Order: sequence, then structure tokens, then C-alpha cells
Amino acid sequence: MDFDTDLTLSSGQFRSLMEFSEIVMQAPTYADLFAGGQRFFESIGATAISCGMFEQRSNFLIGASSNLDESWLEQYVAQDLVEIDPVVTHCEHKEGPGALGWGDPSRVPDRPESMKVLQCAAEAGYPNVVVVPVKPKDQAYTSAVVFFNDMADGQAQQFVRENGGLIVLSGNLMGLRAVQLFRQGEEDESWQPLKRSVLSPRETEVLKWLAKGLRTDQIAFQMNLKPVTIHMHLTSARRKLGARTREQLMAMAAICGLL
Repeated sequence: MDFDTDLTLSSGQFRSLMEFSEIVMQAPTYADLFAGGQRFFESIGATAISCGMFEQRSNFLIGASSNLDESWLEQYVAQDLVEIDPVVTHCEHKEGPGALGWGDPSRVPDRPESMKVLQCAAEAGYPNVVVVPVKPKDQAYTSAVVFFNDMADGQAQQFVRENGGLIVLSGNLMGLRAVQLFRQGEEDESWQPLKRSVLSPRETEVLKWLAKGLRTDQIAFQMNLKPVTIHMHLTSARRKLGARTREQLMAMAAICGLL
């Protein structure tokens, strides 16, 4: 999945990168940063993007902003694909960018079971992925910017050869700023700094409602969120606590004093 690309930019790409750098540095909140990043990456050919945050020490994926199709997110959560997602694994263990798809059979996940994620993503309209991990030193958090594209094989290979450098450099810009805004606690309901190192406040709230016997859709109603968001919080909580089922999750959360 490692991605070697020429970082040389054309004059037009360099101007685009400089314009994007101004947008990135002027973004006052994480939400503003993601909105600006979404517009920029779509302008250079992205079907969708996501920006994830990881806890540096544990490598836990805390969460992600994305404009991926909601049905794909529901499938991703329902099938617990995060556990075998090669993009997540790459970000947890490697420093450099990675790529999947792009019509190149040599770009396959490191683990055979991870092919399921690539196949499901392709069926959802995301056959090509470039992931840019951003791991600044001496920071509590790291980030990853993921570029999705739905081009056909031949066109995709040409596109990534011509634009790979711009994607990687702009991804690094966005990722570094995301870490800054996350650490500064800029007001954004999705990305507040964690007060506890185990579960986020939202994850803890979901578990408390679950402990009261509410179903996922009922919890979503109580918290004014979508059911898919509740599923994502539960999946994240299970990974952090090492639980395989909701029953194990509730038991471990109680033992840890989180309820």
C-alpha cells in the first residue's frame, strides 16, 4: 500500500497549493478547515475526502470527518470494517503516504482479509484511495487525510501520476492544521480535546443511554444525532476497550468506572 510519487509540481499546481495553504492557515476551527479542504480536493478530482484523528500514544482512531456517502458509512460501521481497514492500519503503523486501487493490481492491502474493505469501497463508488498520515513530533495527536476517487482504471493511473504530489503535499498541510486545531480546542462539536484518555465525552454519553436500555435509534433521537453516528461511537468505544460485543463493552465500561 506504500505510495511513492514524484513531489514535483507544475506551476499551476504550485499556485493551487499556495492558495490552499492560505485557506488552511486562516481556518479558525476544525469545521472550517474540513469545509475548505473538501472544496479544494473536490476541485482537483476527489469524489470524497475524510480527515481522521488518532491518539499518538495508543494509535487509536478517535474519529473522522468525511463527506462519504451515508449508506457506505452505515455499511462500514455495521460490518465493523474499521478492524480490517488497510487505511487505518497504514496510518497506525507507517509514516509515509499510501494508495489503494488506481487500476494497479500491485496496490493491494497487506492483509488478505482487508481486500473486503477495498471491494466494498469500490462497490460504493470509491475504488481509488490515497491516504496521507501526518505525524508531527511531540504532539498528543496525529491525523490522516484520505482522498477518494471513482475514476476508471486507465484514467485513474494517469491522474495519480500527474496529481499524486499535489495530493500528498496538500494533505500534509491540512493534516498539520487539523492537529493544531484539535489540540487548541477550537469550538467544534465533533472535535473537542478529550478530557479522558479512554473514551470521548460523546462515547461515554452513548454508553450511558445504552445502559438505560435504549436502542440505537432511540439514543440517536435523545442526542439529536444520526443512527450511523451512534454506531460509529459504539464501534470506537469497543476498539478502545477491546470489547467484541455490546455486552462486553458495557461490562468493561462499568469495570473501568466509565458509567
